[in-house]
Amino acid sequence: MKIPHKVLAMIAMLLAAITMLSGVSFAEGQGFVTAELLNIRKEPDKNSEVIAKLAQEAEVQITDMKGEWYQLLLANGDTGWAMAEFIKADLDVVQITADSVNIRKTPSTDGAVLTQQRKFDRFVMLDRFNDWFKIKLPNGESGWVNDQYSIIVGVISRGVVDGVDVRGDSTIRNVNEPAKPTSKMQIKGDDINFRDNPDLDADIVAKLQNDTIVTVLESSGEWRRIKTPDGKIGYINKMFLTEVKTAQVTTTTSAGTNKTVISKNTTAKKSSSGGSEAGVAAGNGTSKAGSDLVSYAKQFIGIRYKWGGTTTKGFDCSGFTQYVMKHFGVSIPRVSRQQATSGTAVKKANLRVGDIVYFAKSGSNRTVNHVGIYIGNGNFIHSSSGGGGRGVTISNLNSGSYATRYAGARRYLK
Repeated sequence: MKIPHKVLAMIAMLLAAITMLSGVSFAEGQGFVTAELLNIRKEPDKNSEVIAKLAQEAEVQITDMKGEWYQLLLANGDTGWAMAEFIKADLDVVQITADSVNIRKTPSTDGAVLTQQRKFDRFVMLDRFNDWFKIKLPNGESGWVNDQYSIIVGVISRGVVDGVDVRGDSTIRNVNEPAKPTSKMQIKGDDINFRDNPDLDADIVAKLQNDTIVTVLESSGEWRRIKTPDGKIGYINKMFLTEVKTAQVTTTTSAGTNKTVISKNTTAKKSSSGGSEAGVAAGNGTSKAGSDLVSYAKQFIGIRYKWGGTTTKGFDCSGFTQYVMKHFGVSIPRVSRQQATSGTAVKKANLRVGDIVYFAKSGSNRTVNHVGIYIGNGNFIHSSSGGGGRGVTISNLNSGSYATRYAGARRYLK
């Protein structure tokens, strides 16, 4: 039996739709609810119908923005609108890398051209489909740009967390650069130009020398976005990079050699006097096990904050502490509140390097919602969601909100 042309056309359209849906598509606007119970409305208006409610700490995907409102993808596949101030959101920033780049209505070269954007222009990214970024345009519309002509250069953070407004950290010209641990490479040649953008006309930030170890963060055609040992981020041509000749991981130095190693063995050996070789050193609140743990943890400085993250692709606070402890064979609970009730309680005056320190939501609300690892001299290392979602960083226990929010410490290392 001959199938009518209309039926064939409908089948073709259905197959095309299935192909689109099965592509690699995921929302880059990720966040979580900070209000106790958040109304989701049909339209971006306070008087609009409430179609759903989300509980505090519920994870959300942001599919669009309009003024002070976020459009969210709901569990049933529908979309709704919520006030942006009640959502802590990490949003990637896309930068255009070529002149007069077409921004299209759909993620396809056949899509209608909405506008053209210039090299180095930056936009908040809302979504991604295969090799296309969905970006928010200045006129309020959203459009698609191919990643052949654009790259992700950083992340911004918006919302109110624990009463602290972080929406002021949303200037996309000065985004918090995410240091993604992709690969270590060495500079090949002397006085290699290190530029602030992937372009031969871009300003030269510095000159890099032969054999310098750098971290490659992104690829963009012939250019590589790298991070130098002193934390600077910029671009060099890929022809000036080569594989690392020897593994070099900055941790503790083994005696009598030039190699740097990480010791996973945290089991303290008993000495003949009954003491422990991993005991507290010289009254400084440090131990061999604690020092090794801190050295290991510092390798991850710069890795971005990610709600629910437990890997080097992104950590939340308790995911980071659990990841570090696990490397040394120490099992601790997953969430901050449980980490703050397990182990052995430690007074602030008796803190030892490697102890877990934990913090309350505020000076008046003593519910634990943050943890880190004490590293000595009043400092701790942690994965922070504040300050633009900067990720793994070092802060001081006695400064800013941490001084009033400090709630205690627990010891897991023996």
